[in-house]
Amino acid sequence: MKEHFKVNHRLTWVFRVCKALGIDDPVHWMNTVSPAVVDQWIAFELSERDKGEPTSSGMSPEDALVALKGFGAA
Repeated sequence: MKEHFKVNHRLTWVFRVCKALGIDDPVHWMNTVSPAVVDQWIAFELSERDKGEPTSSGMSPEDALVALKGFGAA
C-alpha cells in the first residue's frame, strides 16, 4: 500500500481527509463522491495547513465550501 501512496498523492489526501472526518472507508468515499468534493476538501486542508491551524475535524463538505469561498476574500 505504501507504493500506492507514493505514486497517487490524491489517495494520500483522501486518507487524510477521511481520517479527519472519521470516515472508515476512504476508497469507497472517494469513489462515491464527486471529484469536485474531493478537490474542495484537499484545497481546504491545504489552506488550513498554510494558516498553521488544525485541520478540519468534523467540518461538513458544505461548511468547507463556504470556508473556501471566503478564503482570501477581502
